[in-house]
Amino acid sequence: MDKERRRAIRFQFIAPVEVLNESGGQVTSYVTDLGLHGCSMGTGDPALQGTAVHLKISTATDSFESPATIVHVSSNRMGVAFHDVKPCSLTVLRRWLASAKFPKAASRPARNRPPDRMGP
Repeated sequence: MDKERRRAIRFQFIAPVEVLNESGGQVTSYVTDLGLHGCSMGTGDPALQGTAVHLKISTATDSFESPATIVHVSSNRMGVAFHDVKPCSLTVLRRWLASAKFPKAASRPARNRPPDRMGP
């Protein structure tokens, strides 16, 4: 089995993605994890490793677009590496990753009471 080659940690992130290949074909799927340099997605018909694609990942409030290269393919998944990410998309990506790393303020314990503790 190949060793892990990712340059950055990935975080669980579920969002629709449109994948456009060089010949104009388009596939819609779902991103399952996301990192600073790439993502993984489910697919019923993965493209060949090394294929150049263009991605558009969307949420209700933001979208991220980037050229990418397919770097890993299995029977129902593929991993892509982003490249030449424009600053506006990089800002969106960093915001998504920051949200994935840290809980939202509403899920943190209130400041005026101690956090719940386990045990007697």
